[in-house]
Amino acid sequence: MRRRATILVACVLALLCLAAPAAAAPVDSASAHTGLRAYRAYLSSALRKAVAAGRGDDAFIASIAANCPGVVTSINTLPPDAYDQSVLVGFGKEIGADLVVSAFASYRSTLATLAHRVGRLHWSSAATRRRVQRSLDAERAVFELAPSDLCTDAAVLATDAKTTPPGTAAFAAVFNRDVRAGGLTALTRTLARHAPASDRKLARSIDRLTKRLDDKLGGIVDAKVRKLLGVVGLRI
Repeated sequence: MRRRATILVACVLALLCLAAPAAAAPVDSASAHTGLRAYRAYLSSALRKAVAAGRGDDAFIASIAANCPGVVTSINTLPPDAYDQSVLVGFGKEIGADLVVSAFASYRSTLATLAHRVGRLHWSSAATRRRVQRSLDAERAVFELAPSDLCTDAAVLATDAKTTPPGTAAFAAVFNRDVRAGGLTALTRTLARHAPASDRKLARSIDRLTKRLDDKLGGIVDAKVRKLLGVVGLRI
């Protein structure tokens, strides 16, 4: 998540610095300015909802605690030749992804508001409109992801700690695919490409908000990962 945010900030700032305002059609410049303001509002709203995102993680952890507490505790006492460390790390990544998904669920309405505001913008090119819409749709797919069946995967892992559970592999494939496609990269690049030079101050405010949100969510998820590992009984 932190790498995604850093890349987005770099794209916005670099493209704004390189942009030639006169090259953009007036309708594109106006839409880019409005779009950047909408994106800043989106980040501000997401930051305010960080507590709700943490509650989403807490609810997921509570469901695991109720259904399969300590399910993989036995793995901690296995001899080194009875487990594969990379398999355990993969399961830990599944836990992290589940918590990211649970946190992101709180931002669905925030993203819907951004999509509504940006969707009303006019562009000189139909290709630009399609690119923006695809970016929003890809991020929506990330926010609509459901957590894995962690208890089932953990139970499989407890019986064979040398093989990645099928559910773990399937969930990782979908999660990684959608996250790579998401991130609103195409949207932010489009806005930065057409934004007037006067929006550099706006871009810097987006930079600050992105870093704050990244740090906030990163801290929440990191803490919840440790908590959930304890719930299932795994020491990695």
